[in-house]
Amino acid sequence: MGHRFEDRRTVVHPQIGEIDVDSQALFTAGESQVLLVLTAPPRSEAASRLALLAVIGSEDPITAEPGVRRSTGS
Repeated sequence: MGHRFEDRRTVVHPQIGEIDVDSQALFTAGESQVLLVLTAPPRSEAASRLALLAVIGSEDPITAEPGVRRSTGS
């Protein structure tokens, strides 16, 4: 069993801005691996921003120029 470290961090997203999150770093016994977990309190401003990030992240980041159709592969 490894150990755990808790902290509060501010993540800065280029479109959403600052998001204050709680972070937990979970280390393996040999500290060769770490799992970083970022969470926000329910119904908080940070939770709303993370939910918005889920929507923005699902948008297609590749946009075609006007009048140009992208191939669908078929």
